[in-house]
Amino acid sequence: MPIFELELIVLLGLGLMLGLTKLFNLNTKWLGRTTLIILGLFAVLDIILALTGVNLS
Repeated sequence: MPIFELELIVLLGLGLMLGLTKLFNLNTKWLGRTTLIILGLFAVLDIILALTGVNLS
């Protein structure tokens, strides 16, 4: 499975968790921070892969 598909699955899962916590009015501080960290890591990973020209598909 290509890494971009894995990233998409993780991001969809995070979005679902964020949506559910907002829906049930739970504490979202840690989840929001975790989401930002994961988004940042994915962005850095994607930039590195694009610059090195790695083909993972």
